[in-house]
Amino acid sequence: MAFRRFEYESGASHKFWEIEVIGITYTARWGKIGTRGQTQKKIFRSGPAAVREASKKMTEKLAKGYVEIIKDGEKTATVPGKTEHKAKVEKPITNDLLEEDLILD
Repeated sequence: MAFRRFEYESGASHKFWEIEVIGITYTARWGKIGTRGQTQKKIFRSGPAAVREASKKMTEKLAKGYVEIIKDGEKTATVPGKTEHKAKVEKPITNDLLEEDLILD
């Protein structure tokens, strides 16, 4: 699964959340926009298990009002029963890891 970035902006809150699945591992990074944030790496028993968990987390973020950011233009994020949100276009932060928390599922 390719690298994905989501952002949430409401009032004084300006946060990002990113995820990438490579093999049996997913790496998530989150924090305030403009910072490096925190990083967590999880290792699963299989690739499909890592993708399922990443998909579940993305659905949760969309339900909370996060919108996905893409490189080439606006993208609209919708969740059933929620208002449609438009994301501003922004180049994703590089996926450099500062910390790694390995958790076996």
